[in-house]
Parts: sequence; structure tokens; C-alpha cells
Amino acid sequence: MFLGTQAIAATAMIGKELQALLSDGKVIAMGGPKEGYSGELSLLKDGTAHGQVKLDSGDVISIDGVWHISGNTFCRTWKGGEGRGQGGMWDLE
Repeated sequence: MFLGTQAIAATAMIGKELQALLSDGKVIAMGGPKEGYSGELSLLKDGTAHGQVKLDSGDVISIDGVWHISGNTFCRTWKGGEGRGQGGMWDLE
């Protein structure tokens, strides 16, 4: 998940590095085996995000929201999905 425990590099990224990484947008893989869901989220360079996850039950949930870099922190607010608001872990593709 994005910058979560599984994806943190040996050295945390600073704000300028995060901004450079996301400046042209990025597709993020979410969930996976044993997570209960899987899907993708597109972080667009305009600060919006759109995607969906499929639960192991077969239900599909749309996720939309906004993101920005504040200092050295990736900040986000999601509408929809179990990860509404803040929290969750995502791996960058």
C-alpha cells in the first residue's frame, strides 16, 4: 500500500522527493493476498484520486478523493471504501 509498512524504504522520503515522485501522477496497487480486497487507485497530478477495490466477497467499492504533500507527509482524504479518510497501506506500482 502507499508508503505503508510494507513499502517504506530504508530512509523515509522528504517532501520534495514525494512531490517529485507524484508530480506526474501514479497508479497505486491496493490490498492483495490475505488483505481481503484488491484494486487500484490513480493519483492524478491535479491532486485528485480515483479508483476502486474489489472485496473478497465480490463487492466492488469506488474510491474518490484528494491528496497533497504537506511538509514531509502525504495527506489524503478519501470518499468511499473501508479506507475512508486517513489510514491504510498502499504499494506504488
